Amino acid sequence: MRFGWAVCVCSSAAWAAPPQTVGDLELEVAKKTINLVVTRQKQPDGGSVIKLAARGLGKPQTLTLYQGGGDDDGPNDVDIKKVLIDEVELGKLKVARVDINFRIPGTVKKEIQTDTMLIGFDGKMHKLVELRTYYSRTKSKLCRDGEEVTLAGSAETLTATKTAIAEPALDDEDQPIDKSCKPKGGPQKVIYKMKGDHFVQVDPAPAETEEQ
Repeated sequence: MRFGWAVCVCSSAAWAAPPQTVGDLELEVAKKTINLVVTRQKQPDGGSVIKLAARGLGKPQTLTLYQGGGDDDGPNDVDIKKVLIDEVELGKLKVARVDINFRIPGTVKKEIQTDTMLIGFDGKMHKLVELRTYYSRTKSKLCRDGEEVTLAGSAETLTATKTAIAEPALDDEDQPIDKSCKPKGGPQKVIYKMKGDHFVQVDPAPAETEEQ
């Protein structure tokens, strides 16, 4: 009788790291208590997967918020600086807000960005909208500039107000070394309307090539 043996050479690098809990939130929606947990998992290729799990909506639900890096141009796990979750009220509508702050890969000006997702719980957990709410870059050795976006509205209308920002290097007296490092331009508003189960941009009208 002949026996065969299977030899496996296994490397720990071939396996994804265990998911890590990076945030949690308890949300009261339509007389239901929803328990939310955000997990982040480093992938074998250096990429990252960020998921939101919900209990309290009947069967447990999971929504992938980000999956990228590795073989694509998205941020790797090492580029992601922090992930935050919080409660937001849009009129009488309660939603979860998740912010993913990361360094944009391949940028020589140390560009930092925050992508924000509003998550709704009417039936199945789903994204209401995903927007860039913060951007910063190195303009010079003495100045960083960029923009930040504040969100406000109701269950039917969402207003995103974009404001220019400047972050000057300071001297010993906490005064800007470069006096020209100041925000340029006034606030700009973008209006979104609820269409079906998510917000779509209506004013100004988005470019035809822009995805909704």
